Amino acid sequence: MDNLIEISSKVNIKSMTVLTIESIHSIFDKLIPIFNPYSHYFYWKYPQYELMSRLARFINAKAHYTLYGFTTILDIIYSYPNSRLKSKEYWLEIIQSWFKTQANKNNSGENNIPAVYGRASLKGQIVAWKCVFPIESKIKSKQFGFTNNTESSMRIRIREALTQAITYRDTSIKSWIDSLK
Repeated sequence: MDNLIEISSKVNIKSMTVLTIESIHSIFDKLIPIFNPYSHYFYWKYPQYELMSRLARFINAKAHYTLYGFTTILDIIYSYPNSRLKSKEYWLEIIQSWFKTQANKNNSGENNIPAVYGRASLKGQIVAWKCVFPIESKIKSKQFGFTNNTESSMRIRIREALTQAITYRDTSIKSWIDSLK
């Protein structure tokens, strides 16, 4: 047995080991935690390790599923020096365009705020706006309803409820993302 270990050691000295990583989740879930205790040995590569470690917190928490989370990730990436072909504003425009396209699919016209439809006599009518978040955020979903009295007052109440839902969504997501920093 000792002879086998000695032979394999000699072989490893003369060869190079190649590590292949298949996905971003393998890097963030498996590789970064292994490197963490030895990160001080990275020397001049430490900033790249630190960047990956910071991004891992956001990606694992699914922060990139929110506009504020995605822009925060982009801010972190662009805070590290590197030669880049595209500006931060270029990528922000693409991200905002994509989130706007997704928001337009909701009746509210907002991300993370779908409509809640009524039952019985209110079947088919929007009766509330519900803030929903990624499960990993552990932010409590909240519903903002309104009563259907007259047509004109209903429009005002729908807008007020949507404004409350947007405020709740924005403050909740911001505090969650900021806690990951």
